[in-house]
Amino acid sequence: MKNKNNLLSPVTIRNHQFISTIGLAGGYVKNFPEGEKLARIDDCGFVEAGSYTIAPRTGNIGTTLVHEKPFTLNAIGLTNNGAEKSIPDLLKLKALYASLGKKLFISSAGMSIDEHPEMAKLFGPIADGFVLNAGCPNVYGKNGQKPIQSYDIDFMHESIRRVGEVLPDTCIFAVKVSPFKPYGFAQSIWPKMYSEFRKEGYTIVLKDSGFETSDELFENVADSIKKCGRVDMIITMNTLPNVQIYADSPKDCLLNFHAADSDVIQNTGGLSGAVVKELALENVRMWNSELWKTDIEICGCGGITNGEDMRRFLDAGASLVQIMSAHLLNNDGSKFGEILADCYSM
Repeated sequence: MKNKNNLLSPVTIRNHQFISTIGLAGGYVKNFPEGEKLARIDDCGFVEAGSYTIAPRTGNIGTTLVHEKPFTLNAIGLTNNGAEKSIPDLLKLKALYASLGKKLFISSAGMSIDEHPEMAKLFGPIADGFVLNAGCPNVYGKNGQKPIQSYDIDFMHESIRRVGEVLPDTCIFAVKVSPFKPYGFAQSIWPKMYSEFRKEGYTIVLKDSGFETSDELFENVADSIKKCGRVDMIITMNTLPNVQIYADSPKDCLLNFHAADSDVIQNTGGLSGAVVKELALENVRMWNSELWKTDIEICGCGGITNGEDMRRFLDAGASLVQIMSAHLLNNDGSKFGEILADCYSM
């Protein structure tokens, strides 16, 4: 059963025991210096490096990141050196993390069904855990926005199957997914989010029907993951996609950028931070309702800022949690210990 929320009991997945139930979400660590900093934080038990792509990416050009206390809006666009060029740094990170008893996850942002298994072959022998990142909404090119893989059932089924066939037995297989729309989103969660932004002087808009998921789609994706027989963990949730935020008018969007191979200006990004917490919690509950009879664990992330938040995620069905925005607000590493200590005290 999910909901293994006794912090005094270590979490073990595929014979990997986690010394701490809180770690860093993907998107920050792309090289050895960045990963080394996180390794020195006592209470950070695991780190998700990447995401990486087969080919190097410069990312989007312009204003691609806005980070304020209630939210982070990100359209960086998967800047990285490419999978093969990143391996020397990842090997050094793996040795360092192993010496400290910590776990290194490596995240793949494949641009096609073929690329995820290709990176699984490269990263699987190195990583404690391989993350098939099916929730990258911020990749643009001359042909427009890259489709969000989490919402493509055929893509999910085939890529999960093929990655499962090539990963070493010792490597944890995690699938990171975009949020799915829970019951009551339009009536409760979205109005509260909208109100929070208005209090800060902003207007938030969901553009291009980027979040038009359905119960049927969610159930089909969950079935593919369960039937694979190799997936060990779901990471939910990645950022809320296709969000536009502006202060005075749509002409003054916080993000303003274009892809490296396109002059078309874009202004939407992936939303994270405290403002998405209730949506993230509902997604953990949705996944728990599908997975509680399986051995598949849930790693919850999205808006965790204190121990009470972490406890709510564990109570909802998560075994592990990740933070990012809360860490970046002070960037001194103290947030991991603060959240964990708060959660222990409850």
